[in-house]
Amino acid sequence: MNLIFRLILFLLVCCFISCDSSKDVKSIKEIPSSVDKDIYPYQVGNLVLLSSQHSGKNSLKAIDLSSFEVLWEIMDPENFISSQYTNFTPYSHDPITVLPMMNAIWVINHNTGTVKDSIKFTGTIAPNIFGINSMVFPTETLSSPNRLIIHSYDLESKQLDTILVIPFSEDELVSKMGPFLDGDKTGSHFSSFLSYNKSTNQTQNNLIFWNKDYGIVDTLLLSDDNYKGFGVTRPPIKCKESGLLIWHLTDALVAYDSKKRDIVWYKSLGEVIISARPLVVQNRIIYPTESNMILIIDQQNLSIDTLKNTPYFPGRLIESNEEAYFISGLDGKIYNLSFHQGENKFSLDRYSPNFTDTPLFHQQFFVNNDAWVLNDGEKWILGRR
Repeated sequence: MNLIFRLILFLLVCCFISCDSSKDVKSIKEIPSSVDKDIYPYQVGNLVLLSSQHSGKNSLKAIDLSSFEVLWEIMDPENFISSQYTNFTPYSHDPITVLPMMNAIWVINHNTGTVKDSIKFTGTIAPNIFGINSMVFPTETLSSPNRLIIHSYDLESKQLDTILVIPFSEDELVSKMGPFLDGDKTGSHFSSFLSYNKSTNQTQNNLIFWNKDYGIVDTLLLSDDNYKGFGVTRPPIKCKESGLLIWHLTDALVAYDSKKRDIVWYKSLGEVIISARPLVVQNRIIYPTESNMILIIDQQNLSIDTLKNTPYFPGRLIESNEEAYFISGLDGKIYNLSFHQGENKFSLDRYSPNFTDTPLFHQQFFVNNDAWVLNDGEKWILGRR
C-alpha cells in the first residue's frame, strides 16, 4: 500500500513539474557534494559553506555568492562534518567561524579558510554551537558516568574553561541546546535540553538556568511528558517584535519570555503531522506540515489559518527579505511563500526552475535574494535568476 501511495505521489509530481511556470536561469554552477551526508549550507556574509569532496575525501568549501567561485577548501578526512549532518550549525563572529566537529571545535578565519585553532574533547560536541560576541559555548556529552559539560572559549584570548558540569543518572539520555542569555542578567544564562528516561520511557523538555559562579540556579519545565522526543533539541525561533523565543514541540508551540523568565503561551496543534521547525514571517508563525497544508499562526491572538494544497513533505523553512522559502521533499523544488499586505494573506509560488527530469529528494538547500543552492545527492547546484 505504501508503494502504491508513493507511486501516485510521484505521478502527481510529474504532472505538476510539467506545468512549471518558473523563470529561466541566468547562471548555474555545479559543485560535488559530500561523499557521505551533506549539511545544510551555512551562510556567513557573502559566503556560503558547503560540505563537498576532493579526490574522494570529504571537505568544506566556501563559495562566493557573487561569483559562485570556490574561495577556499578545508579537508575533513575523518568525516566529522558529515557526522553532524543537518544539525551542523557553526557560530560566526567576524572574521571568525567556529565549527562543531563531533569531538572537537575548529576555529577558522572564514574569509581565508585558515584554521586558527583546533581543540579536541573527550566526549561528543553538540552540532549546534552557540556564542555571545567573542565567547562561544561548546557543549559536551560524556558517558560512564553520564554527564553534560558546558565549556566557554574566548575567541580573543583562546582561553578554554569548563563552566558547568551536569550529572545525569545511568537511565537518562540527554540531548541539549543552548546556552542563551538569561534576559538582561549579566553573566546569567539558560540552556534547553531534552531528557529521556529509559526506565520510565518518558521524555521531558526543560530549561535550566545557570551562571559560571553558582552553577544551576533554577529549572523550568517547558511541557508535559513528550513521548515522541522532539522539542528543545533544536534552536528556537526568535520573534523580532516581542523578543519571545518559540520552541516547536511534537504537537505544540511554546513561547518563552527570557526577561520575565516565564512561558507566555502554549498552543496545541492537535494531530497535525509536523515536518520542520517553524519560522516567523510578517509577524506570523509559519508551520509546515506533512498534511499537504501549511499552518499560519497569528502571534497576537494565536488564531490559525491554513494554506492548503501545498507541496508534500516540506523541509526546513528559510527566511529572506521577509519571505519564506522551503524545498519539497517529493519534487525537490524550492517554493516561495510571500505575504500580500492588501489582501492580508500568503501565496505560494515555485521559485527554483525545473532543470531535471526526475524529482529530487534531498532537502538541504539555501536561498537568498537572488541565488539558490540545491542538492541532488551527488552535487550542489547553484543558480541565479
